[in-house]
Amino acid sequence: MTQDASPRRRAFLAGILSCTAGLAVTPAFGNMLRLSNGRLNMQSSHTGERIDIRFRSAAGYDGDALRAIDRFLRDWRTGESMPYDIRTIEVLSAIHNQLGTRDPYLLTSAFRSPSTNMMLRSRGIGAAKNSFHLRAQAVDIVQPGVAVDRIAEVARICGAGGIGCYRRKGFVHVDCGPRRAWHG
Repeated sequence: MTQDASPRRRAFLAGILSCTAGLAVTPAFGNMLRLSNGRLNMQSSHTGERIDIRFRSAAGYDGDALRAIDRFLRDWRTGESMPYDIRTIEVLSAIHNQLGTRDPYLLTSAFRSPSTNMMLRSRGIGAAKNSFHLRAQAVDIVQPGVAVDRIAEVARICGAGGIGCYRRKGFVHVDCGPRRAWHG
């Protein structure tokens, strides 16, 4: 396991690793860990880039892999990135693992810089003022060949917080915020 440079992520992981009997781990996060296989397999719909990486093993989290994921989930318009919330990464892995597909997710949106979010709002695209995308805690995904309703159902089972099912646009929003669901 390599050392991760993110103080926020390091503190979060230290809290998890130092707890005994999982006392600091919420039931939802524990479920994510149980259902996740510690791997992320995605392709960006905007850049064409692909990532297929193991970020967690029996030894723990791999800091280099997490940094590669942060870079992959960057704001493709500005190139800005920030450390992604590990809960979002784990729930993405859990959903993919539970869907039982080898095909990568298609990533339509991940981290958004404030300028990108403001631009999207000004165009009436529906970006929330305090979007979880701004906090590196949300992604919008498509799983080719899988209905958005099925992805949303599995996301709920895997412990996702916010789940937005956008049937007409063909994607699902997943975040690690409070539990809520909506249709767009």
